[in-house]
Amino acid sequence: MRRPVTPMSFCVLVLICWTLTSPPALVMARRHLSQSQSQSQLALWIDEKQVKAIYGMEILIPIIQDGKVSPYLNNAILTDQFIIPAEVDTVNLTWQAGQES
Repeated sequence: MRRPVTPMSFCVLVLICWTLTSPPALVMARRHLSQSQSQSQLALWIDEKQVKAIYGMEILIPIIQDGKVSPYLNNAILTDQFIIPAEVDTVNLTWQAGQES
């Protein structure tokens, strides 16, 4: 049995989306992601098309940047919350491998 999306998890998702899609944050996130892809570290993200399929909004959600987990994913508030709705069976992640040193 799948657990439903709680109002708290939805609010947290909206807050993250709002933060990431505000013009300065969106530009910085995309610039940072493109820089991390050109460097020698692992990058992992949920791309805009996948997020749009789930939530109806086109935003990029970085998970790992420069080989490090994105800070908002380490937020204690999110540990017990579902960001991806329970009825979603599959989420496609996009990744970029780092170059060998």
